[in-house]
Amino acid sequence: MSAFGMPGPGGSLGQCAVCGQNFLLEIITGQTVKTLHIEGVTEELFIHAACAPLIKNGMDWKDLPAASPLRAAWEKAKS
Repeated sequence: MSAFGMPGPGGSLGQCAVCGQNFLLEIITGQTVKTLHIEGVTEELFIHAACAPLIKNGMDWKDLPAASPLRAAWEKAKS
């Protein structure tokens, strides 16, 4: 899951773990990026504020958007 995350050095725009989009708007407007910890995932996940309500306690990974990097990671882990 280290292929996406917080925007940072080298011009990285980051990638939301829920929707897969970058954090360009947050960078341009100086907004902070939300972080999230999910049991079973060692890295801290970075998400858009609008994507936070999509993550619920005890949710099934199949409920995440199809383009979600988090969903892809869970699919890979379960196969």
